[in-house]
Amino acid sequence: MPFDFEAYDEKCNGLTQEQLQREWNHYTRLITGAATSTTISSIAIVPTLGVSIIGVALAAPSIHNARKKREILDRHLQRLGTRHETRTRDVLGSMAFTSAINVLTLGFSTMGASQISEIGAEYAISAIIENEVATKAVTHAAFDGAGMLVEKAHTDHKKGGP
Repeated sequence: MPFDFEAYDEKCNGLTQEQLQREWNHYTRLITGAATSTTISSIAIVPTLGVSIIGVALAAPSIHNARKKREILDRHLQRLGTRHETRTRDVLGSMAFTSAINVLTLGFSTMGASQISEIGAEYAISAIIENEVATKAVTHAAFDGAGMLVEKAHTDHKKGGP
């Protein structure tokens, strides 16, 4: 289901300058994190035998939606006679966090896969887990999804609601 930008525009119409700035900060972090994930995943396509392309597929829609939302936010901030402020910590913090998640995903997924395979062998499901590429793909998707959930939880906490 595509995002309803008109409804978001209406929502932003009722927000204060502070609330609009918080939304701007959130989408700055989202764009930076998704762009970092896309970059690392693209660089790692060959060493991961194409598995890291999952990171690109997960991040691309987020970047698109966040950019469109920031355009809406910028328009509403201008309407209130102010400009957005992009904080350095939103950019660098998101890049650092996403980089750590990607390195963990790409660097340690094989070690995690071997541990899972050993446990799976004990319970007679090793045939499913022996496929290293599939295990890396699932691990990569899980870590990328976890990163997005952490960012959402952080934003919800900052907004003061679910």
